[in-house]
Amino acid sequence: MNKTMLTLGLALLSSVSFAGQTIEQTLDAAANGRVLIDNMRGDVRIIGWDKEQVKVSGELDDEADGYEFKRHGNRVIFEVDMPRGNYRDRSKGSDLTFHIPKNSKLFSEGVLVNFEVSGIHGGSSIETVNGDITASSLSSEVQLETINGHIRTENLQGQIEIQSINGGIEDRNSRGQLEFQTVNGPINSTTEAEYIELQSVNSDIELAAMAEQLQELSIQVANASADINVNRLADNGDIRIDSVSGHITLSLDPKVSADFSLQNHAGGRIKNKLSDHEAKRPKYGPGSSLEMSLNGGSADVMITSVSARIELKPH
Repeated sequence: MNKTMLTLGLALLSSVSFAGQTIEQTLDAAANGRVLIDNMRGDVRIIGWDKEQVKVSGELDDEADGYEFKRHGNRVIFEVDMPRGNYRDRSKGSDLTFHIPKNSKLFSEGVLVNFEVSGIHGGSSIETVNGDITASSLSSEVQLETINGHIRTENLQGQIEIQSINGGIEDRNSRGQLEFQTVNGPINSTTEAEYIELQSVNSDIELAAMAEQLQELSIQVANASADINVNRLADNGDIRIDSVSGHITLSLDPKVSADFSLQNHAGGRIKNKLSDHEAKRPKYGPGSSLEMSLNGGSADVMITSVSARIELKPH
């Protein structure tokens, strides 16, 4: 009896380790609980599995004072304890692999950390500074954010929000609802999402919207170009694109049913290869515009630009 209580107590209490020590430890966890992982620097891999346990293995940061690994109700918490200081060398950081229940809701953050995350279906929130994020097969609510790093994703599904500053976003085979934001980093996405919102400053956008029925597409781009290919726009679909100092190319099904309103202010031009309609120039001043309706005009396409070129073409 006493041995059983001692074993259980040791599993639930915080664990302390010396810097650089190898870790190999497991805690029981709720199948759909929360997992919180906080590590300042290094490389972290997080993998969803079928067991109702959280397992951590690897090596602790060379300068760490220790770590906590504990369960609090439906939460499992792992935190590396670092002394105060200015850390810039990722190579001395922790190298850790976590296995967590696949239906967990994951929260993880770091500073000088590269993350690899896969197979989590209860929702994921990952934040890092000066690090990359690689994510695959995540679902539910997915939030990924980095500064000075790239984000690469594959097979995400659900409500997806991704932000990167001084780094790009590469997305493949996502579904659901997308919201991407970048500054000084390109967006390259092939997606089946039906609701898409993209914002980019100083970097190009390449989007292949492959949904059978795209419902909404909103794009804001500045000092960059956007190349957009829409497989099929829903009859009541809506496309809104705003550009400053860039080149906008929008490829659509030539049988698309939509009303078009294109406005180009302060220079630039409109090139229409989708139909025989021609853009008009004002009697005085720069700019051009194109208003047209194709195949009944059930959807809406609106593009507004300043000092940019707009091109419509069939795919």
